[in-house]
Amino acid sequence: MAYFVLTDSDGKPLAFFNSQVHGGRMRNIVEVVDGIEVVTGSEPNPDCAIPDAAMEITDEQWQELLEYQGLRKLVGGSVVEIVQPFTPPTQADYSNAIQVHLDAKARERQYDGIQTAITYRDDPNLQFAAEGAALFAWRSVVWTYSTAELKKVMAGDREQPTVEAFITELPAFIWPETGA
Repeated sequence: MAYFVLTDSDGKPLAFFNSQVHGGRMRNIVEVVDGIEVVTGSEPNPDCAIPDAAMEITDEQWQELLEYQGLRKLVGGSVVEIVQPFTPPTQADYSNAIQVHLDAKARERQYDGIQTAITYRDDPNLQFAAEGAALFAWRSVVWTYSTAELKKVMAGDREQPTVEAFITELPAFIWPETGA
């Protein structure tokens, strides 16, 4: 069986074909000689549904292009990895990740999120009050640190971290224990 791929101008696959499903590009010319069918040549197959622009590829190339769709392309007859350009994170990317981080910490103690948790400051329940106050203070420290560090990035005074790396450098939080 022969395999084919139709690509765009960058070599990214648009469609796949194979001779078993779409018909071979050539078909045998068969003549009967002394009562026996003999192949005497070949001719273009008018029933072939493989576009002329489709390129024949190996089984290995076919498998790799299918397995890594969107991640591989065909260049000069070879399958190569598509290198995605680095898109630096935006301010919104950092802000969203920081908020998720703050909310996740509050959820460790079954609060809906940090906004809910901080409303428990001055609560009659001493444990809730301590947790609410600690989360309130921590939230401020986190946003103060984040704002200062991201200003350094914008000014070119520090290299821009990935969002994941930036989250790991945020000030740590330790749950208060009141013995209540």
